[in-house]
Amino acid sequence: LSPNIFMMALDYAGAFGAAILFGIIPVAMAWKVRYKLGGKERIFPGGKIALFLLGLCFLSIVLLKVFRGI
Repeated sequence: LSPNIFMMALDYAGAFGAAILFGIIPVAMAWKVRYKLGGKERIFPGGKIALFLLGLCFLSIVLLKVFRGI
């Protein structure tokens, strides 16, 4: 019925997968190691504000993809 449905599915899978796998999960892991477990090693520079802004950027990518598809 729709010849572009496969490409649309790949677009959604790529946007959600990449943003979550390479953006939200690493930010959440860094946050937990730094502020919940008391880690001293800093791989990503910056404090809570930098991690929050980076996570917000990736979360906005996911939300834009969701609302653009509706």
